Amino acid sequence: MIVLEPRTVVLHALSAGSLDPARTVAGTPLQPFASVLLPLAFNACLPLLATVGVEEARAVIGEAEVRVGAPLRPGAELTVRAEHLGAWDLGAYALHRLRCAFSSASALAGEVTLDVFVHGAGGFGGAPPPRGPRRLLPKRAPDAVFPVAVAANAALLYRLLGDANPLHYDPAVAAAWPSLTGGRPILHGLAGVGIIERVLTEALGPVTALRARFARPIWPGDVLELAVWREGEPLQLRLLRGEEDVWTAASAELALG
Repeated sequence: MIVLEPRTVVLHALSAGSLDPARTVAGTPLQPFASVLLPLAFNACLPLLATVGVEEARAVIGEAEVRVGAPLRPGAELTVRAEHLGAWDLGAYALHRLRCAFSSASALAGEVTLDVFVHGAGGFGGAPPPRGPRRLLPKRAPDAVFPVAVAANAALLYRLLGDANPLHYDPAVAAAWPSLTGGRPILHGLAGVGIIERVLTEALGPVTALRARFARPIWPGDVLELAVWREGEPLQLRLLRGEEDVWTAASAELALG
């Protein structure tokens, strides 16, 4: 059992770049982002990774999906069930899939699925990982394009939610992994989800589900663009740094009404 503390809601909103008092000022009726469940799920899943011999410093989240049921409420008591769904060999990497379900009373409050890639842990054999159907982006211009400014201190704010990976704050550690980090600290992939949810919420309304594959890292201080296609449900998304894809296979669902 965990409690969705108002402090967590505020810190998460600040790390996402929100200045909305309904999300960032303690004492007001706070409105949590759906992605507030992501750091809670990651922290709940870390012990599962440890049981299969995965060191956090070698693990990078490559894909994430968050989905909420009823709107989240600060102070809610949530029952957490974390599962290790399997491990697959990707050659130089191992892929571990984790799922975390959050329940309030008898209802499902939300669910998070994470794909975690572990450097140097492949080579053990086995079938490729199962993947669901993917929708191709429409072959036309997006319906909207939104600027995405990542704060220079976004990674440091996200640390306050329990992120202890030195790749996200220690220049020396990040410099030792240039193929992954470009030689400098990168933003936690889940922190990027919060930022994109904030952009979508401000432009289009509350988000109930968000999914993305992290093709390239996001750096603190980045300037990105989010392209959105409205072609049925869910919304199709493409996150870009110039002409470079930062996210692929990305989608979002909005609250009805």
